[in-house]
Amino acid sequence: MSNELVPMETVVKLDETFTQISNSLKPIEEKLKELKEMSLVWDIQSSKALTEARGVLIKNNTDYTDIANTLVYNKEKLKHLEAIHKTYRDPFNGVLKIILDCFKSCKSNYEKCIEIESGAVTAWNEKIRLENERLQREAEAKAQAEAKKLEEKAAKAKTPEKQAELLQQAQMKQATVVSVNIPIPKISGITQKEVWEVDTIDVKLLPKEWMEPNIKMINDVGAKTEGKITIPGVTWKKVNKTIGARR
Repeated sequence: MSNELVPMETVVKLDETFTQISNSLKPIEEKLKELKEMSLVWDIQSSKALTEARGVLIKNNTDYTDIANTLVYNKEKLKHLEAIHKTYRDPFNGVLKIILDCFKSCKSNYEKCIEIESGAVTAWNEKIRLENERLQREAEAKAQAEAKKLEEKAAKAKTPEKQAELLQQAQMKQATVVSVNIPIPKISGITQKEVWEVDTIDVKLLPKEWMEPNIKMINDVGAKTEGKITIPGVTWKKVNKTIGARR
């Protein structure tokens, strides 16, 4: 099976074509340089605005008026920037969509292949691991059984020398259990790492600190029901949120 997705001669021709297109985009590149320079100024202005916003403290109605007017101003600035962004972005959206669509399906297929094959490889590794553990347990149990038989013979030995010899053999049986291991082929680019994952959760036994409530979902329910719904352990409060109208 060939790993070459596109013949090299085709790639070379595509490179030549895109080089020609790139040369024709020089005026656009110059315009984008101007945009980059403007964006540096916008970054400075917006960073200054953010610093001021972080220090906001309303102590009286004068402060409130100043901050509210600044809020409206910043909303207008954001709206203006989004309009400029749209002006530069929209002409390229069609081209970008075509390029993305060219790769979307095949990339998705390969990603699914990787997901399926990774699952199969992981499952096989797990199967072999469990089988190796089973074989190891059997080998250890066999060694213990043989050692026990030798110990029983030693108890019946007629001479101390024979008894000592049999006991030593019993100890050797238990100490020299051969590690059983079904090998898995080593493939370059494929690695296995042992990780711990949740198997089961008994919510009744789970400590409270491990239970994180879904605040967004609860707030959404509270907003829809105007706090009239009863949820055990939850109390409601009415909050006035300021929404700067966009003109």
